[in-house]
Parts: sequence; C-alpha cells; structure tokens
Amino acid sequence: MSLDAELSFADLVDARRELAELTRPHRDSVNFFAADWGFHRTSVDVKSPVDPEPPSIAVLADPAELKGITTALTCFESLMDAASADGRSSLFPADDARLKQFAENALSHPGSWKSEGAARRYCIVRAAAPLMSFGYDKNPALRSNLEEVWKTVESDPARCGVFEMGQDANGVPGLPYPPNAFLTYWALKAMQHAPTVRRGIQSRIDGTETWLRSVVGREVALHFDQVPGRDPQQIVWAIGGILVARNVAMADRANGTAETLRAGLRAFFEQQNHGTWDRGGALFHYPGAGNAYCYPFETLAELLTLALNSTNLAAAELRQLLRPYLSNLLQAKDFLARTARELSHDRSESRMVGWSSNHHPHRTTPESWATATSFRFLQALRRFVALEVRDTAARQLRARAALKDLKSLQSWGDTWVTAGMASAGALLGSLFVHPNVTNQSPTMPVDPDRPALESNVARSAILFGPPGTGKTTLVESVAGALGWGFVEITPADFLDRGSEFVSARADEIFKQLMELDRCVVLFDEIDELIRDRAVASEALSRFFTTTMLPRLARLWERRRLLFFVNTNSIGDVDPAVVRSQRFDAAIYVLPPSLQRKVQMLGDAGKHIDAAKILSVFANLPNQPAGLSDDDYCMAGLAFLRYDQMEMLKLFPPQSRSDLQEQIGRFCHELLRTWHPQPLAPGTGTPHDELRLLLEAYKSEAEFQRVDATRLRIVADPSGVGLRDGLVNHTPGFLLWNPNTVLPDGLLDGAAQVRVAV
Repeated sequence: MSLDAELSFADLVDARRELAELTRPHRDSVNFFAADWGFHRTSVDVKSPVDPEPPSIAVLADPAELKGITTALTCFESLMDAASADGRSSLFPADDARLKQFAENALSHPGSWKSEGAARRYCIVRAAAPLMSFGYDKNPALRSNLEEVWKTVESDPARCGVFEMGQDANGVPGLPYPPNAFLTYWALKAMQHAPTVRRGIQSRIDGTETWLRSVVGREVALHFDQVPGRDPQQIVWAIGGILVARNVAMADRANGTAETLRAGLRAFFEQQNHGTWDRGGALFHYPGAGNAYCYPFETLAELLTLALNSTNLAAAELRQLLRPYLSNLLQAKDFLARTARELSHDRSESRMVGWSSNHHPHRTTPESWATATSFRFLQALRRFVALEVRDTAARQLRARAALKDLKSLQSWGDTWVTAGMASAGALLGSLFVHPNVTNQSPTMPVDPDRPALESNVARSAILFGPPGTGKTTLVESVAGALGWGFVEITPADFLDRGSEFVSARADEIFKQLMELDRCVVLFDEIDELIRDRAVASEALSRFFTTTMLPRLARLWERRRLLFFVNTNSIGDVDPAVVRSQRFDAAIYVLPPSLQRKVQMLGDAGKHIDAAKILSVFANLPNQPAGLSDDDYCMAGLAFLRYDQMEMLKLFPPQSRSDLQEQIGRFCHELLRTWHPQPLAPGTGTPHDELRLLLEAYKSEAEFQRVDATRLRIVADPSGVGLRDGLVNHTPGFLLWNPNTVLPDGLLDGAAQVRVAV
C-alpha cells in the first residue's frame, strides 16, 4: 500500500487525532435537535433549554401529525454511528427507545410518508434503508411501500432508475422528474435487507445496474469535456448503486467495472472546490421550500461507509480506489471545521456544533439532518484515516499473519506447572485468548480508534524461563488463535541506524506501535533494554530501562493490542518493568510436561517408563534404596527443552543405555546454563545433577505472578481441559480446569512434573 504522496505518516497521525476531536460532540450535537415527535428541522426551532437526555417520543394518534420521517431517520442513523464509535453494537438506551417509538409511529401509517407534504418516493426510499437496518426488514407495511416505488421502475432507459413526481403547491401531481442515482441508490440499499421483495423484481434491478453504469460514463464524459451542467453528486451515487445492487467484488464483475469506477472517482474529486462540491442538479421540488439537492457530505458519508463495510465484497477494492484522494477527503474535513456553527450549551459542557446544507436562502441556521450527516462523514473519515495509519504502521513494523494457532498453543503450552498455577498454555489462553475471542463481534464495524480490549482484561505479560522452551512460539500462537497480526521487535530494530540514533529510533518504533490495534507485539531478546538499573554497567542499558517504562505504560493504557516481553533471566530485569500497568502477568515458561515428552518419544518409537520417572521425583531430594544412577539419569528427561526433545526424537540409540547417555549429556548442558554454581566437570552423581536442576527451576518460580483481577478461568466440568484439546466446541476457547491443579503437590493426575515452592 502506498499513501498519498502529499501526506506523510505524521500528517495522517495528526489528522486521526483531529478527527477524533471533531467527532467528540457527535451525539450531543444531534440530540440537541431532539423533539417529542422526532427532531426539530433547524436550531431556530429549538426554543427551550434541552434536558440532559432527549425527550421521549409520544405515541402518534393522528396520522396527520407524522412529520420529519427522513430527517428523524437520518438523525437516528447518525446516532448509531456515534454509538458504534463508543464501542456499542446498538444505540444508547434513550436513543433506542425513541427510535422504536418513532418507527412504530411511522410504520403504523405507511400511507402518510411524505416530506414537507410532497416527495413520497424520496421519503420511502430514504427511510426504508435505515429502518430495515434497524431490524424492521420484515415489516409488511415497509415492504409494501418499497414495492410501490419499484413498480415505477421500467425497462425504458428513461425510467430505469427511481424518480420523483412533481406537484404544485395544492398537491396536484405534475410531470415526473428524470430518474436520478441518489433515489435509486437508496432503493437498492433497502433491497439488501428485503430478499423476498428483491426476487420478484430482480430483472428490474439488473436493468437499473446497467443504467447506473451509463450514468457514471455520461458524467465522466461531461467532466472531461468540461460541459456545463455536469453533476458530480450523481457520479458517486451511481457508483454506490452499482456496488449495492449486487454484492460482488469488482474483479468478478463485467470487464471495465473497476476502471469505470476509478474514472468516476477521479472526475468527482477533480470537481472539488475549496473543500466542497457543487450541489448538482435538482432531485425534485418541494412546493413550499424549493428544489431539493444532494448534500455533498451525505454523498461522502455513504461513499466512505461503503468502503468500510466489511460485508460488501467490493469494499476493500473501493477503499483502494479512494486512497489517492485522502488529501481531498481531508480538505472536505477542513471545510466542515471552518463552517461549523456553535449550538446552545444548555445541556452539555461539551462544545455542540451544527451545519446548514445551504440549499435554500431562507435556511442558513444549522439543520438537524445536515448536522447528523456531517457527523456521519466525519466518523467514517476518522475510521478510514485510522485504518490507513494502522496499516502503514503495521507495514513499517513488518507485521505479518501468525504462522502458529490455537493447536500450537495447546501443544507447546502443555508445560510443567508451578504450585497454585497452571501450564503456560492454560494461563495464556485464560488471560489473553478466551476473553478477547468472546469480545469480538462480527457485526461491529472495524474501528481502530475504539479500544480492542475491555478494561478488565490482561493486556501484557513477561514470559521468562530457560531458552528453548518455546516462549516465542507461544506468543505467536496467541496471535494466531485470535486471528490478529504479529509483530516481533528485537534489539536490532532499535540499533539498525547505529547507537547514536537509538533514542530517535525508539521514539519512532513506539509511535508506530501506538497506532496499531488488534495485534500481538513481542519484544524478543531485549534483556539488555530492561536490565536492572541498579546493576547495569552500560549507560545504554540504563537509558533504555528508564525510557522503556513510560512507553510500555502508555502502550498498556491504549487497550488496542497485546504485548509481551521474553527474557531468559527475569532475575536481572528491573523490578519496575514487571509492575502492574506494564505487565499483568509474569509467566514461567517451563519445559514440556512429562506426559507430552513420553508421547513425543513414543511417536518416534522410543518407549519410556513414566511411572519409574515419577517415582524418582516423588522422593527428591532424598535418595532411597532401589533407585539406580540409570534411573536418575533417565529422570532427567523431565527437564529437557523442546529443541532437545526434537533432537532426541531423531537420535538413533542402539540400546537403552545410549538413550540414557544422550539424556545425561543434555542434562549436563542444562545444568551449566541454568544453575549459578554447577558441578565441576567429572564430579557429582546423576542424583546430584537432578537435584540441582530442580533447585535451579524452583529458584525462579517465585517471580511468577498473575494479576488476579485480570485472570479469567473458564470452567471445564469434564476435567479434560487442554489435555485432549477440548475447546468448548467454539474455536479459540481455551480452557483451564483449576481442579486439576493440586495446591502443594509435586505431581498431578496427568503425570506432569510440578515445581513445589
């Protein structure tokens, strides 16, 4: 992906922040216009101070009192975007109650749907799409109204789209207006929720899609020939109509579709003037108010909403076509920022603002529907820019799809367990996989500005333990189990421009990390960067430890990603690094469980007497009669790492003594690596080595901790848990049954080695 050449990464980060600020008063500003029948048309109509919450909508008894149906539903549509930006899948309770009553009033009197006493077809198609998306898609009155509109769409090219009928001030019908892409788009969007109605008129929809392609072609030709009377608004509404007429990717459509749409967008954005566009031709006429036009920011709001709609198969392609026009979209944002009008401060301390469409000379004050639509555009643009910033940061950090998954977490996570804890896989699953899988909603639009993590779940951990136990694999498995991106950062990333630029490079990396979301970040092998400041001898180590702490805290507070640090020696890590709000857990990643190792060797044709090994550990540190040096040597199998086990599987022993000898060599290697005072070469017995290895493991067990407020234990009544890969019949739900963990025992029923502390 390449960004607009005029916009740097820093420019887009600034735009993201500004858009977040511009959309802050969204809900309050729209609800400023709320009335007991729906929404006031303009700010002048709001006569009295407004309550903290909007008034309830009254039950409608007289159909003649039904008014402002398109205005109200545009406002409710906008409030839905505001709720989504706050992480809600539905409207706020007060807004939801008002919508339900308004919808009930409207659907009880479908024959009264008019806008300012006219424009019935406009009123139907503009109201149907939001009503259907709000759950009223099966309402017979709504379907009947839609069928009424579609009956007017003919095969004649002059009538292939939806058009409005003219009428005079007395309501006498006049001549029909030409079909326009605006009305046609809304009629087609409603059909997305009415498959039964759609099947009966599919041939008309096919003809309408062809007509919309001709609209784009005509307007592109008019633009590039600089012909007066060109209409930039019709280009975008025709493009939108093409994309909602059939849920098909551009690449799977007729040849030239993507090129036609690309030319249309170019023609549209080239007609931008001082941040906005000409209003184009009249859609129809209001007898009492004058001509009705497209509002450019409603056009932009729908265009961006389509590009961000994950259920539309052409959305990603449309987003790609829009990327070259990011600067144009930001100019439109600037126009709105300049033309915003301040509203009353009666109800909220926040700054409420509104906009006028400027369609009619006698209406210059902020209008409810224009305000609602402008905020819809700003919210959509905020999401669009946030996605661009996120994707750019991910590319610069070399984010990739995880190569490991839940099965890897179950397999590699089947480790020793310390007393009172669980295996590494069970802890990672309970802390990071399960709560975040359950928090993902396929119906919620992707919004990088919305926290991806709930406030009460774990966001970080430090994984420690000897090398070769699979710490990196476990972290990548968490990313794969969640379906999130994976970023691995090493000391080389901080030093790739030389030691003199380390500080600047660290700032750059963390600025990029702050823009990510739904990603798992691993700081791997950065022991030197988090070394205890009291003992660190190098200035670089002390500098990094000091500067890493506030950066990690800010990353934790964002609630947008999970991050982990791997270290082989947690005793050397600065104590402040492992505090809460930097790491919610310190997880001791031990070797694979004995049961897992017996299975691994058994699969390779090497059969191990697990009962004999368990009897050795049951008596440590004592050395009872009946156990030989060979028994202690074979028991060293329990300490071997994954990498050593892989080599042992490939080792072709000629006898059992050969296997014992290889295990003994691995144990010698481990003892030299992990114990602060290993035995001198050629001294000590296999019993001594086994005792010292267990002592080395237990010495670090005291560092393991979990923030109890963030641990979610998923009950496993069967007691099977990870052992048989039980996933609660739902992919990604990794279980830990605490009943299988003995509080102070050395062994559990699953034949795992337990470090007793």
